[in-house]
Amino acid sequence: MLLQTKTRVRVRGGSVGPFPLPPLLSAALQFQWCLYNLVSSFTVTVTLLYWMLVYPIEKHPLSTFNINMHVGISVQALLDLVLSSTPIHLAHYVHLFLAACLGWESYRKISS
Repeated sequence: MLLQTKTRVRVRGGSVGPFPLPPLLSAALQFQWCLYNLVSSFTVTVTLLYWMLVYPIEKHPLSTFNINMHVGISVQALLDLVLSSTPIHLAHYVHLFLAACLGWESYRKISS
């Protein structure tokens, strides 16, 4: 009889499931996870902002280039989010909040 046990993913403690990780690889996984959270969220945000604010319908006709550049990347990010087994936790939005605060402060410094 096979017993299935649940393994928890612990990157901070230096292990993924039952496999121990060296500290450098653990830090690299944390950095990759942070970048994944930022990029997947920003691609959808940029797409929404482009089609709602920037794209003028009366000046430019709808082209395959615009669709490929501004819809294709979001579809790819959403498919990656849905089809991959990367766990998403509410605490990961701290990365987004910190990036948004950094971007806002940079914008305020530049515009003043």
